[in-house]
Amino acid sequence: MRPGRFVWFLGLMFLAFGCCEYRSMGTVSATTGNTAAAVVPAHFKVPRQIAKLYPGQYMLRSIASGARLSRVQMVFEINALGYLQGVGSFYGYNAQGFQTSWVATFYNFHLTAPGRMAVEIFDVTGTRVFGHLYIRRTKQGNLQGQIALPKTPYAIEFQRRVGL
Repeated sequence: MRPGRFVWFLGLMFLAFGCCEYRSMGTVSATTGNTAAAVVPAHFKVPRQIAKLYPGQYMLRSIASGARLSRVQMVFEINALGYLQGVGSFYGYNAQGFQTSWVATFYNFHLTAPGRMAVEIFDVTGTRVFGHLYIRRTKQGNLQGQIALPKTPYAIEFQRRVGL
């Protein structure tokens, strides 16, 4: 692995596990009330036997060109309350052709049909929804479906990474 890529990868992992840990912290009470670090239960709960199939790291394999994304990495896990959650880094180009990058969190995973799931894409603070991911898991553990940013859907496919 090239040094630049290794540093980028370490930064992503630090951010991924830091954000996931932030969302999994327990409730802290004080005289002023609970803090923002408290785990917020998701609106939906995926059955554990299905949820346990999704934790891991995923990398973009293909996406429709209209999405203007060139690289995406995601990490999914099950938090302390048993809900699926994740974090991802996105790289692409804006309408003017300038390179962009952003980090997002994934929450409110829910089944929409047998074998299909919808996920809300939040800003890194977890306060604003700016897209949705509609996926199905393949037999190989990869993810296929659509990403809607903010409302326009684009075909997308992720490959599950094994090991680091």
